[in-house]
Amino acid sequence: MWCLARNLPLLIGGLIPDDDDHWSLFCNFLEIVRIIFAPTVSRNQIAYLQVLIQNHHETFKELYPDCPITPKMHYMIHMPRTMLSMGPLVRSWCMRFEAKHHEFKRLAAHLGNYTNLPYSLAKRHQEGFCYRLQTTEGSLSSFIVKGIETGPGHHCHAGDVDYQGILMRDDPAVTNDTPLTEFKRVSVLGTNYKVGCTLQIVTDQYDNPVFGQVMKIFLLNKNINDIFFVVSKLNTIGFSMHYQSFEVQVTHPRQKLIIHHKNLSSFLPLNQVKPFGVLTRNKYVVQRFDIGTNN
Repeated sequence: MWCLARNLPLLIGGLIPDDDDHWSLFCNFLEIVRIIFAPTVSRNQIAYLQVLIQNHHETFKELYPDCPITPKMHYMIHMPRTMLSMGPLVRSWCMRFEAKHHEFKRLAAHLGNYTNLPYSLAKRHQEGFCYRLQTTEGSLSSFIVKGIETGPGHHCHAGDVDYQGILMRDDPAVTNDTPLTEFKRVSVLGTNYKVGCTLQIVTDQYDNPVFGQVMKIFLLNKNINDIFFVVSKLNTIGFSMHYQSFEVQVTHPRQKLIIHHKNLSSFLPLNQVKPFGVLTRNKYVVQRFDIGTNN
């Protein structure tokens, strides 16, 4: 449902007028959701969240006077104050606990033995836990910590690639004979990246994201602990309130950059999408959550 809500503006937004009050209410709700699910939140965002929630509830009563305010809508009023005292609300999310509980419910139905169900569930859980602790999943991954996993690679030297110049500017120690391995995809700490995805490479002085499209993924000297991306920097035109996403366009000529994975502004890979039924050369990037850097 969350994924559908985030992408719904790009699916049907082109069919809705810009001045539609009901659509504005939905876009207001999406703004609230992006801040609530953010892993880091600034004080300015918390103050803005309080205003958004107030406007949402007031507009909701104006548009739907016969619909009551539900308890969950009332709980939203207390969210900004809770974030000030406890930090980002996503850290208190019960989703992972519900997922773990679902594992036990599914196991109980599979066992079909209810003589001493707590003992049976605890024993099966501990046996499985011990097995996974002693079994690695390959590469640098384990049951406790996801490491770095790569797909099939292509071995070459720094002097053989078309991004040799920016690579040497990024690291003066690189020479033409420096071994280099390129990949089509890579998984870092459980997050999958592939050529063609979009990354938020930095946040500018105005707290606006700067995006780049991944052209190459590689590592130097077979050092799997340091993943590099060759990205084509995108020009961020601005944030579209109607589509609840950032409008971007490819720069001409393309501006290529070398980005270290550890230096990314956000570690989530994104996609560029065109709104359905809208004729435009530009594309839109939908963020899962807002990233606040200013206090």
